[in-house]
Amino acid sequence: MSAATLVSALAQVSELVSRFKANESRYLSGDYQEAEVRKDFIDKFFIALGWDVNHDHQTNPYEQEVKVEPTVSASGQRRADYAFYLAPNFRNVRFFVEALEAVWGWIKCWRLAFLDDARRAIIHNL
Repeated sequence: MSAATLVSALAQVSELVSRFKANESRYLSGDYQEAEVRKDFIDKFFIALGWDVNHDHQTNPYEQEVKVEPTVSASGQRRADYAFYLAPNFRNVRFFVEALEAVWGWIKCWRLAFLDDARRAIIHNL
């Protein structure tokens, strides 16, 4: 990541933090839905970091670094909201992101879980 890209990413993430702080009571309320968290914060956070969440550039469905998963799989099992891959290996998931409730999300990366309630982050060794 170039210095200019890093500065841009920092500015975008800082804007997300400012937006959250300005409306914190709304975002922490039970009325704020998971789909809104994903659209308003999670998608934008990973886009700021350079991930092609919306597949604007990676249009081949077999070569996409981010897969946005349906809430429930065809077999009826609950799946993670996002699966992240690294080119050129699009078969092995590197980490998952799950938005839980309105204010909790987790990222599982190998043996670590990252919990974020929008005010603090906690990393657990699984």
